[in-house]
Amino acid sequence: MSEYNPFSLNNVFRTIFCFIALIISLGLFNSSWVSLLVVIIYLMCLYSGKIKRKNYNLFLIIIICTVCITARSLILLPDINVGTNVFIGGEKYKNSVFSNNLPQKIYKRLNKDFISSFPNSVSGPDKKLFDTSVKQMLFKNQETKTVSKIKWKNRYEFSLGAFNDANYNAYGKQQPKRTNLPFFVKYTFPTKYYESNSDFCWKGLAFIGKNETIEKLHKKKKCIPIKKGINNKSDPFVIWLVETNKTPHLEAELIQPLNFKIKLFFLYIIKILCCFLILTFSFRNLDFKKCGIFIFCFLFSSVVIFTYEPTLLYKFVLFEGGNDGLLYVHFAHLISDNLSSGNFIDAFKGGEAAYDLMPFYRYIWILNYLLFEESPWIFFLILSVFPLVIFSILKNFFNKKWVLGDIETHDHVCRKLVNNANFDVISVGYSLAPESPFPCAVEEAIETLRWLVSEHKKININLEKILICGDSAGGNLASVLSIYNRDKLKYNIKLQILIYPVTSFSSNFPSKKKYDGLILSKDLMQWFEKKYLPQSIREKYLNDWKLSPIKASSLSNLPKTLLILAECDPLFDEGKYFGDLLNKNKNDVELIIYKGQIHGFLTMGGFIEDANNMINLIKKRANAVLKKI
Repeated sequence: MSEYNPFSLNNVFRTIFCFIALIISLGLFNSSWVSLLVVIIYLMCLYSGKIKRKNYNLFLIIIICTVCITARSLILLPDINVGTNVFIGGEKYKNSVFSNNLPQKIYKRLNKDFISSFPNSVSGPDKKLFDTSVKQMLFKNQETKTVSKIKWKNRYEFSLGAFNDANYNAYGKQQPKRTNLPFFVKYTFPTKYYESNSDFCWKGLAFIGKNETIEKLHKKKKCIPIKKGINNKSDPFVIWLVETNKTPHLEAELIQPLNFKIKLFFLYIIKILCCFLILTFSFRNLDFKKCGIFIFCFLFSSVVIFTYEPTLLYKFVLFEGGNDGLLYVHFAHLISDNLSSGNFIDAFKGGEAAYDLMPFYRYIWILNYLLFEESPWIFFLILSVFPLVIFSILKNFFNKKWVLGDIETHDHVCRKLVNNANFDVISVGYSLAPESPFPCAVEEAIETLRWLVSEHKKININLEKILICGDSAGGNLASVLSIYNRDKLKYNIKLQILIYPVTSFSSNFPSKKKYDGLILSKDLMQWFEKKYLPQSIREKYLNDWKLSPIKASSLSNLPKTLLILAECDPLFDEGKYFGDLLNKNKNDVELIIYKGQIHGFLTMGGFIEDANNMINLIKKRANAVLKKI
């Protein structure tokens, strides 16, 4: 079995390559639910599977991306330009970007309603007519962004990316809520829509025409054919939508002809198919148990997030008051603007006069804008997988004490052990407490050894070359198994490897107090012990040597022992004492102490080099013992 290292340079490159390929297939600035689902599946594959290493997979992925881009370009729908912004007016700002650039009929209506609703407003309007977006900045559009479909019932669904002005934010509670501020939307349809038989539907106040605007107010949603709003076939169709506290709430929808709908459908199908193929050619050996864990953690956190912030269901968060988050969203826009203009130093400053990398919020927003436009999917993904991160940490730290963990917690250790080794590794899972208290784990360990002997021909095991190994609670079971085998089974165990083993149940050695709380605390150890040996059976088994191998009536004639301890481990003293007893009983014992290390560091090879050194040491000693046989 060869070792799989997800952090190798080759695997990291392929992981990033796969993600880039997915983004290319989906297209940048993709805020659809499909894009979110694809990224979620990608993260699940990353967590539960392994990256394929064959180079031809890379070429296949490149071909898939090329086909996807070509297909999308062939059936691309005409872009509809969107310009939008919040309106802030008042008598003080008679000469503003709004008064100078908005059609006068629209400006007068917005300004009149604004003064009526917010007579004490402090802040002035933006410097630009339309709100900015990263898409606009990169492609130098005159308006806010482009879309291929329209359907929304409120500013959340519309994803109004305004309210991002730092000046406005600075006034905080002195300003009206952003949900109440008037805003306007300008849609500009290309001439291709003239022959498309498309209908534009809206509720609320609308002005039709670029300059000489026709005012129409619909209290219920009504539709007009786009061709009726065009005087000249060569002119685009322009419609302005306006919402104030004095007008009905806006709704808008574009009803497209069947051929447009078919194109949209095929665009989604192509994206999904390409992404599916990319994931298929990128990942292998998916662990469905891990997939289940990922899905559970994701769904749990999603419910919590959507309950806390329901507007995320609209793919948009509308910041209120003087929220600092809003300020850094605005800074993110400034960074984007500087990047598009080539002002890299100013971009690095983060929108402020001084260099400020904190809060890092603004820089994450930039990445979010590029990938998912105004939809805060990156933050949602970070928050939704957070329980999985916590779960993984707990699983790796607390997998040793009869109660938590399984085979998977040590899978990477086993893989490293057999890599370029002269032996095989059989990893044994045992039933956990409190469902299966003492002596269940001991009995299962004994039965496993019996099975190994009885089935040795089928699994190609040499009975003259048996070694047993375990760490922490596993070290306890390994030492108990060696003693039981000496007395009952009489099998030929050549070496026992005990890594910071539990040897004395409910003991009070000095190291438990000295190193209390370094990964393993005294209280946590007591909790493990209560689960493993509940009060109902405590009196019966408390002095059983199978619980505390240190209490065995005899510790002589045991296999050669490699005893490995961590200096800063609450279990250090009882492990050292057990080694001394083995020596006194004339056993062959090699004691290795890793200075400065903590309990459980064996599974932390990604962070602690001594963990990898220990694995190499075990491999070396095991090979040496087996070579003599």
